[in-house]
Amino acid sequence: MQQSVLIVPAEAEQVLTNNLPAQLTSLIGREQEVEAVCSLLLRDDVRLLTLAGAGGSGKTRLGLEVAKRLLTEFADGVFFVSLWPPLAFPVSSCLPLRGCLGCTNLQK
Repeated sequence: MQQSVLIVPAEAEQVLTNNLPAQLTSLIGREQEVEAVCSLLLRDDVRLLTLAGAGGSGKTRLGLEVAKRLLTEFADGVFFVSLWPPLAFPVSSCLPLRGCLGCTNLQK
């Protein structure tokens, strides 16, 4: 997975590590949802947030917009992990991700 680095002009010393794909269009009409997701992710008691909805409803696009807006909030960076297509690899290949999520008691 390719990583990119974004340098924030106002804070030229701050380098933001991420792999977020560039969005060719702006997000229109989802400001309330973006703000709600941002505020949930900034809570100390929220470690994981799932966006659920019908296919094509904009979950990925919403998540990418939120990730972009929160780049400066996470010192270790913000990363996009595509889970599509769901059957492209066995579930067992996801087990290395468990450490990233802080799940240490999962069995293979």
